[in-house]
Amino acid sequence: MTPKSAMQEILAQVESVTGYPVTVQPDPSLNVLATVKTVNQTVPFTLIRVRPDNAGTNEYVVCFQCGFVLRQASLPEGERWDITAAYRARKELDRAVQKAMAGKVSPAARSAFVENLLGGLIVQLRSVPIGLRIDQWIKNKYPALAEQQSGSIERQLSDNLAVLSPNIKRMAPEVVYNASAGMNAAVAIYWSNQRGDNTLAVPYKAAGYIGMGELLLRRFDEIDAEPQADRQLIDSWASELGIAGWHEFVGR
Repeated sequence: MTPKSAMQEILAQVESVTGYPVTVQPDPSLNVLATVKTVNQTVPFTLIRVRPDNAGTNEYVVCFQCGFVLRQASLPEGERWDITAAYRARKELDRAVQKAMAGKVSPAARSAFVENLLGGLIVQLRSVPIGLRIDQWIKNKYPALAEQQSGSIERQLSDNLAVLSPNIKRMAPEVVYNASAGMNAAVAIYWSNQRGDNTLAVPYKAAGYIGMGELLLRRFDEIDAEPQADRQLIDSWASELGIAGWHEFVGR
């Protein structure tokens, strides 16, 4: 099997379980490697948008996005979900930002900043723990993607280190910063364990987040790996990160 044939097999699985075609579309405007939009009333197909600069990892990136679709599609229709920020999160974060900025910006600018922070955090809360499940699946079932997976993970680990920048730490409220850094630490420790390379987690140990990363991975290992437990996994991580109640699950 080649990376291309592995991708074709996984795309066929998505089309089979959803009953709709998959469209893969390059999008240079993305600030992430790829996104997936599932079938709805206005889009009668699964749309995967990928950044053109994926540096030879395109098949893996597409397959990774397919993993989210397949996990959702394996659930009974009434149990499928999406995730959104809760009203409580907006209020708590707005108060924290208002206190930190102390009238330095307009209410409109503050509101936009809160939405940007919160949106990114909730996406991370969903994508990191479930993404690790998907990476386990790809690693175990599709060794043809191993080289591309390794290259993409290298890029992710490098990009994640940006959160440890003093400038980022000064800008973000403590609760958001700590949660984001904790999740990044979990990713670094996970791949450090997979590769037997302890250096991957060293920056997070130096910054004081290694304990949180290890705790999140313990919860990851304790909770069932099947898609039915994905919401439990997200709730567990949110609780450990101090942002319990900041997200809500909504039906699809």
